[in-house]
Amino acid sequence: MLSNKALLIIMTACTLAGCGGGGSDEASVTTGGSNGGSTGGNGTGGQQDPVQGDVSIGIASRTVTVDSFLNTAVDLSFKEITGGALSTTSVDNVTEGGDVSSSGTSTSVTVSGFRISTYEITQGQWTALVSASGASVSSQPWVSVTPLSDYGREASGDPAFGISFSDVVTVLNAWNAAAPVGGATLRLPTAAEWQYACQAGTSFSHYSWGDSSPQTSAASYARVRETREATTGATETVASGRKANAYGVFDMHGNLWEWSAVNLSDTTPELHGGSWSDSLLSARLDNRRTFADVDAGAIIGTVGLRLVLEVP
Repeated sequence: MLSNKALLIIMTACTLAGCGGGGSDEASVTTGGSNGGSTGGNGTGGQQDPVQGDVSIGIASRTVTVDSFLNTAVDLSFKEITGGALSTTSVDNVTEGGDVSSSGTSTSVTVSGFRISTYEITQGQWTALVSASGASVSSQPWVSVTPLSDYGREASGDPAFGISFSDVVTVLNAWNAAAPVGGATLRLPTAAEWQYACQAGTSFSHYSWGDSSPQTSAASYARVRETREATTGATETVASGRKANAYGVFDMHGNLWEWSAVNLSDTTPELHGGSWSDSLLSARLDNRRTFADVDAGAIIGTVGLRLVLEVP
């Protein structure tokens, strides 16, 4: 994991070598004012918060900015998370009704440090990513979801939905292929990274805010069937006012299912986190929908994504 100091060294070396401008073969790295790490969320039982700060990247400019919180149509914001041990249980193939058994596959792995999107990717950000990548995929797939009003609305700051796994892979491959040598790249989180970010340094098995009487606090953190407003059923803006988890990451439970890949060398999709249409039980961090339950090319109105940023 690159520290802020290491990123400053890269920036200084790049400046001395004259590689910070156009035609650069290095990622352009700058720093902003510190905002003090994570925000919101529950405590971690005395553990030190492993979130080191905010990192942003310009979708078109590819400029990486450290300790600066941005979330616009032209920037992607990430939380930098120190790795550690992940122990959880994964339950496969959640049914449409959202009911799952308590049995599953136990997982105990070590997760390396990574940077994950602070919010779900917005419609404005997806449109900018498609444009910057030059990929021949829909820049507004949500308009193909019918009836649109049942699933969301067209709004730059709302989460992007209806994006197929195939289109995500196509756009990220194209965007990364255009990166300069030594430049930053984007990818989907692995299943382990997603669960690690969702668990947020706690020992909880199901929800980042606690496993005992989870419905008591669910409305503060998650938009699911039990907590959404009675008059609406669609997604809500990423700046909805719900709390972040202890890592400063929002909407890991509910709002939209999120894509992941099984591991770094695999393009097999999984879905995590549940959606506004699913039950709280379905939004458990240990639930997943696997390839056998997911069409990689399907446009699904309750599916969105968040990304991982890699800076060499």
